[in-house]
Amino acid sequence: MASHTALTPPRGECRQCWLHTYDRAQHAHLAPREDCPDCVAHMGGRHPDHMIVR
Repeated sequence: MASHTALTPPRGECRQCWLHTYDRAQHAHLAPREDCPDCVAHMGGRHPDHMIVR
């Protein structure tokens, strides 16, 4: 189960990126050194507006 920190990003942060940073389960299915497609999609600040905490 995700921690409270993982589920409550501060204003201005991306919900998905915050969750993937603080909840180890998000990357448990990946092989060692395998990139997470969801994280790669958000690299360089490419966050959809609807995922940013207002």
